[in-house]
Amino acid sequence: MKSDKVKPSAVKLYAANGTAIEVYGEVLIKVNLGLRREFLWTFIIADVASGIIGADFICNFDLLIDLKRNRLIDNTTRLDSVGSLTLTRDYSIKTFSAVSPYASILAEFPSITRLAPPGTVSQSSIVHRIVTTGQPVYARPRRLAPDKLDAARTEFEHLMKLGICRPSSSNWASPLHMV
Repeated sequence: MKSDKVKPSAVKLYAANGTAIEVYGEVLIKVNLGLRREFLWTFIIADVASGIIGADFICNFDLLIDLKRNRLIDNTTRLDSVGSLTLTRDYSIKTFSAVSPYASILAEFPSITRLAPPGTVSQSSIVHRIVTTGQPVYARPRRLAPDKLDAARTEFEHLMKLGICRPSSSNWASPLHMV
């Protein structure tokens, strides 16, 4: 399992009884499930007793849970990974408080509060174009400190995997500015 640094998160979690669960942030993690492919996911870091891989993760990566044979099946590659069942208390986490005056509306429309899986791009009919005039603006790149270079490279690889950005051979260029 490889992890990046914890980033702040605006997500609010609530237990089944309506009490708030402290959220410390979110982190992008590469998970190795023994299925010979990478599972890159943004996990919410919260004050809970045990880690939870949710239905959103399982559905996004087309995984199947075979409880009878204690295995996880990758429906894409047809590989499986044998595990073990552990008895635990029944956990339930919601993204809104049950005592909220809007709880009934949010329960009726769960997609409003559901976190979008990585790689989900909102569908829009709006097309953006930047009209330019004159010569392309070009500035030489600046060296980054090794830790910042690693962080930038990791973030760009993640954005490319999600289809948010792509390599470019444009004449327009500006140095990367990291805060």
